[in-house]
Amino acid sequence: MANEWVEAAAPLQPQSIQLAPLEQYSPRLFISAVLCFHIPPSSPFFAEDIYSRLRVGLSRTLVQVPVLAGRIYNSAEADGKATIRIHSNARVEFSFRHYTSGDLLAPYSFARLKVQQFPIFSPTCLTIDLLPVSPVVADDSPVFVARASFIDGGLLLAFGVSHAIADGTSVGIIQKIWAHHTRNAKTAMPSVLSPLPFDKDRARLFHGNNHGTLSAMSPWRICDRSWNAPLSLKTLETAAATQLPQDASWSIGPHRSKAIWCFSPEKLQELKQCASTQDPSQWISTYDAVAALIWQRAAIARRLGSRGYLTARCCIPVDVRQLLHPPLHSEFVGNAVDTMFAEHPTSELKRPSLDLLPALAQKIHNARRNWRLSDWQSLVGIVGSLPAHQTLSMDFLPGDDPSIVVIDASKLPSYQLDWGEGLGLIHHFRALDLDSDGSISPVSIACILPKRPDGGLEVMTIFSDEVVQTLKADSNFTSFAAYRCGKSPRPMALL
Repeated sequence: MANEWVEAAAPLQPQSIQLAPLEQYSPRLFISAVLCFHIPPSSPFFAEDIYSRLRVGLSRTLVQVPVLAGRIYNSAEADGKATIRIHSNARVEFSFRHYTSGDLLAPYSFARLKVQQFPIFSPTCLTIDLLPVSPVVADDSPVFVARASFIDGGLLLAFGVSHAIADGTSVGIIQKIWAHHTRNAKTAMPSVLSPLPFDKDRARLFHGNNHGTLSAMSPWRICDRSWNAPLSLKTLETAAATQLPQDASWSIGPHRSKAIWCFSPEKLQELKQCASTQDPSQWISTYDAVAALIWQRAAIARRLGSRGYLTARCCIPVDVRQLLHPPLHSEFVGNAVDTMFAEHPTSELKRPSLDLLPALAQKIHNARRNWRLSDWQSLVGIVGSLPAHQTLSMDFLPGDDPSIVVIDASKLPSYQLDWGEGLGLIHHFRALDLDSDGSISPVSIACILPKRPDGGLEVMTIFSDEVVQTLKADSNFTSFAAYRCGKSPRPMALL
């Protein structure tokens, strides 16, 4: 199809949107995902027909979420801070690819991907470009981009949205709206299709106070540099020399391996029991239990204690939509996430048994529960009062530092959304890691993917290859988590 651009189904109001104080410090990356649909050979629906309905659905989605049609600029009139501009002729790129069995560029069929447990980790991991976007959100970058890749027996629907204006919850909201409008693409568009609450709710992200200090539980620190720009080799070397332990074994831009692990419903129940105490007042969530297990076993695999680190940190993103006063709208699209953390001595984490899990799970649970609106407002106020030569930096060291980030996307409705005729429900959800070699943000990450229809969970981990191999051999870890698929790093120079 020649036209790979989609305009809103109704005129959009041209406007400029300034990022909120903390959004200015969001990673300049795209949050990206692939929705894997099974389309059997007997399906009466052609790829072109399905793509056409997806286009209609997306055009109506742009009316409800106009910011998706914007572009990100480093605006001079806003003191160099990023702004999003929506032009009168705004549109988004939504490209179409159709690979047949005879196409040498696409050796993958849906059946083969299913057998291999859908090893989809980056836009190019299947020898085809799943998403037409670069890893870094540069000046004049789109807010949203998508591509529909039809293969034998299925569709890989990939999309990316700028992390500066969207968090994980926003990704779920966008999927929900797009699925709804695609399902109803053959019906006339409602005469009144109002945008979701945006401006009024966004104003609350700017509310700070001028008399606060950084909370001791905040991972943010004031410094004379920003890690949001792509890291140069010289910058990394300087950080290594000044911030890491003397005897730390550190490599610049460590290549990372991605892996998918599966927790069945039965194993999740066993894990939660193992990580719980007998005290009913110390209730923990499934997230707390899974995060505690990954935190401890990864710390052992990474040999943090023997490398000079006294403590290990588990960083926990917190959705603040319902924690602000008054709460944000439940379908607010934006970046409304704060980060808390839990710490524990590495000397205890290296114990091979699982008897430490209850203490770790409780620490993670308490870290989330200890979020305070006053701390958030202080942080927002501090951002607005920093002198020009100072900025905020998330307290992650470049390289293989002792922190691990455990992201919870389990509540996203991905598996519950009906996309209509020819598509129905998705078969698998995969998150894309656009920073494929770890040169932009070399942080150890575990992302809990949307809950599967059977109640189980899949977790994508991004660790060094050595850590992944160690976890595969760790019986205490694999007694709960089954290895599904992975992708080892490929040699790549850090320029």
